[in-house]
Amino acid sequence: MRCIVALLLLLGALAAQTPTPEQKGTIHGVVKDTTGAPVAGIAVSARRSPGARVPITAILGPANAVTNDAGAYTFADLAPGNYTLKTARDPATKVIQLNAGQQVVVDFLIPANPIICGRVLDSNKRPVPGGFVWLLKPEYQDGVLRQTVIGPRVTDDDGDYSFDSGLEVNRRYFLLVDRPPAAELRTRDPAEVPTYYPVATRIDDAATVILQRGEIREHVDIKIAAAPVYCVDGEIQSGGKPSRVDFAVFETPLAGTRMPRVRSRSSEDGKYHFCGLPSGAYRLSTQQGLTEFIVAGSDVQDVDLTLDPADPRLQVDWESPPIAPDFPKLDAQAEETLHKIAAAMGMGDNPSADGLEELALRLRQGLGNDPERREALTKLQSPDFAMEMVNLQAQLPRWQAT
Repeated sequence: MRCIVALLLLLGALAAQTPTPEQKGTIHGVVKDTTGAPVAGIAVSARRSPGARVPITAILGPANAVTNDAGAYTFADLAPGNYTLKTARDPATKVIQLNAGQQVVVDFLIPANPIICGRVLDSNKRPVPGGFVWLLKPEYQDGVLRQTVIGPRVTDDDGDYSFDSGLEVNRRYFLLVDRPPAAELRTRDPAEVPTYYPVATRIDDAATVILQRGEIREHVDIKIAAAPVYCVDGEIQSGGKPSRVDFAVFETPLAGTRMPRVRSRSSEDGKYHFCGLPSGAYRLSTQQGLTEFIVAGSDVQDVDLTLDPADPRLQVDWESPPIAPDFPKLDAQAEETLHKIAAAMGMGDNPSADGLEELALRLRQGLGNDPERREALTKLQSPDFAMEMVNLQAQLPRWQAT
């Protein structure tokens, strides 16, 4: 009997020493932007601040939640302590103390996504429904200025369009609108052509849009331009024989994007003919090669492309066109840009003709995996230099220093 009593007393003492489970707390709230709209799908993190008895895993491993369609988030079953909360779209943080069993409401107000919106109008200032609006983001890749394409957005019945996601602040953007022609153009009369904001037929003449945090840029209206359009013809040969080949024609600054001006195919005898290009610089591309040409106020003839299936290097022949694209010399701005690049790459202020020739070749082909030269070229980046590069790249394909 004494043993049973002693055992009961021992069990009671042990029960009295068992710690009470720690009561957990909850943090919840709503994330809205500066327009008052709830922000769905944004990540919210809650990191427990270091304390005397906080395990290292609690310090290094923050809790994460994602807002629902109403912008609401919840962190449940949190241990008491101090927590730092922030959203993925704003560097501002909030620090709160969570007590045992407590529910704390922490709401966030964050900058709205930058927005670009406006209307597309025809030459008579009437709304254009069904127009394709593209956003172009210029950026250097391997030292060469290229255009990243976003879109398109299709205008509604009132000609309205909007880009409301994925935009970066302090970044230059071009806008380009295109309306597919009702039929293939075979005339040289003025016609509606792809147009850059606000009413430019070439990217060199276009205005750019630069956004600030949370900015809603409205009334970015684009008026479709009408311009004389011209025809191009030539021949494509492969392996020394006329060849039926698919090709695409791009405005030179848009080469490599998914925005061709023309898609067509040469005939069985290798001949091709198309119309509808306004004045500008263009690139004709096939899977095996390419050539570049200029439309300068008249039709362009005999833009011939010779492909060697065994060697993708190409030969371009201009057979006495009425106005043959020719660059015996770079213009003053392009020459200054080339010398500026040469100096940045350590070639000195007066590089040799051979050195300039090699540099031009590298610029045409891209700088590849050459970190030192790529870094040197990157240092020159600026809005003005970007436009200088567009002008230079339009002239390099037909230019030789010697």
